[in-house]
Amino acid sequence: MRVFIPRFLGAIAYLVVLTVVGTVGYVTIEGWPWQEAHYMTVITVTAVGFREVQPLSGLGQDFTMGLLAAGRPCRPVRRWANGSEVMEELAPLPTGRANPPRCAHPSGNGADRHPGAETDRPDT
Repeated sequence: MRVFIPRFLGAIAYLVVLTVVGTVGYVTIEGWPWQEAHYMTVITVTAVGFREVQPLSGLGQDFTMGLLAAGRPCRPVRRWANGSEVMEELAPLPTGRANPPRCAHPSGNGADRHPGAETDRPDT
């Protein structure tokens, strides 16, 4: 848990800084209004790629490619926000075996491994 909080805050800080840099970059390079620049930054960093707000100059296209590449590390933040990694951090799985080992059974189908398992199923 001690590593969890700083790692998460670092990822959020990276995302905020990237968004600010992207927004200021579009305002500076393309001369766009702040809202359009921010919208373009968000759809680029999140890889939604809905559409370009306005046609981009050559420098603007290069900036967008760099912003997209810089936004690649943000994908784990989205997975974290979806909850899968949150649960692993907050409630780790037990360290014991997840599945019991297969037991030898005369029929060869492992029916004694799970109580009530089918015994007439052919081997696959």
